[in-house]
Amino acid sequence: MSRQDQDFAALRFGLGPAQAGEDWSPDGMVAMVSGMKAEQRLKLQPASERFVERLRLLDLQAKKPASERRTAKRSAAEYYAAAYRSDVHARVMWAVKTQNPFAERLLAFWSNHFTVSRRKTALVGLVGPYEAEAILPHIGGRFVDLLRAAVQHPAMLIYLDQSNSIGPNSQRGKEKNRGLNENLAREILELHTLGVHGGYTQADVTAFAKIMTGWAINRKTGITEFRRNSAEPGKKSLLGQSFSGKTPKAADFDAALDFIAAHPATAKHVATRLVTHFISDTPTPDDVRDIETAFLGSSGNLLDVYRALAALPGARKPATAKARNDRDFLIAALRATDIPDDALVTRNGKGFPLTLSALAALQQPYWQATSPQGWSEQAEEWLSPAGLAGRLQLIPQLVQKSRIATPAELLDRALGEAVGERTRKIVNAASNREEAMALVLASPEFNRR
Repeated sequence: MSRQDQDFAALRFGLGPAQAGEDWSPDGMVAMVSGMKAEQRLKLQPASERFVERLRLLDLQAKKPASERRTAKRSAAEYYAAAYRSDVHARVMWAVKTQNPFAERLLAFWSNHFTVSRRKTALVGLVGPYEAEAILPHIGGRFVDLLRAAVQHPAMLIYLDQSNSIGPNSQRGKEKNRGLNENLAREILELHTLGVHGGYTQADVTAFAKIMTGWAINRKTGITEFRRNSAEPGKKSLLGQSFSGKTPKAADFDAALDFIAAHPATAKHVATRLVTHFISDTPTPDDVRDIETAFLGSSGNLLDVYRALAALPGARKPATAKARNDRDFLIAALRATDIPDDALVTRNGKGFPLTLSALAALQQPYWQATSPQGWSEQAEEWLSPAGLAGRLQLIPQLVQKSRIATPAELLDRALGEAVGERTRKIVNAASNREEAMALVLASPEFNRR
């Protein structure tokens, strides 16, 4: 591959132009994912520990005199909020420093595909560990294993109210006069697997919700478990396939996930999402078909899917087909400008002005998508006048703290051979270093991929 082709692929699938030693051929990209070692993974406090600690603080609050309960309740909120802030900073810094940029992009993609959001209070301290525990370890494996890890994680059960879903005819359902919550069942079918046009009906949603009953979180361990006394008994039919029987089992949910993960509609939906994210806002039927074929032919082996994705005709074309969202813009800018770590935090080490605060000031606060659909893929959502205004306000801070000596060096670090002649001329005509470097980060090529 030529240097220019390497740079185009690295910008489209990564966070900047190709670096020394990086291989952006299809096989090289797959190796970035398959070769990730345990020590390269994002390490955060386990979700189970945070869940139990928050409950402990809330239990203490409940035992306090009424005059002290507000203070005690605040301690639980502050515990989660502090964890969230440090997690966001750690997550951004992991992306900035990673030597596996394609793996980083895949992590962001799959986290968006299986969205959970801290907008739900009980999730504020769990969204970071969810990504580290449920998503990252499985991005190079089978789709069904990624699906299972995501939807059975405590964060997902809380986010989509599965912990409140009880079989109406179960022992507990009869005792408590409680019933189904179909939120998670619907979103798994509509967003995570088959897609909105995947051929399922409302009856399938209800049946799937019944199959999933019994799954909840152990309040003493913070770990997901199956409770038979809350599970709906009897056979259920999902897309014509029968599951469970007179006595419900934990394996019923796993069997249903195996079934829908292998469904042709899932292959098409996942293929469409991947091509839309990496190649074009309006994917061609041929591109989708190639990825769909790789998915079905490999039984959902994601490495085979990525190899097919990297081999698409559009993968090596100039990287301007997609808009960088705010998160990708910030991370790419931090990688290019080489800002010292200590300049990214306040003096007390608790404020994160160019990671956490920067994303909040833009349009994409971390792990805060407004719905289970996740963040939009469409360019107009990110390159609107209002969206670009936020980036233009941030750029001077990035330039001011940058260790890069010259605009020419920044051009090479930020865009490599992908820089257009017009942009190069505009940068070279700037009146000073700061203006020239700001023009690099504001250029059309840097804001697209």
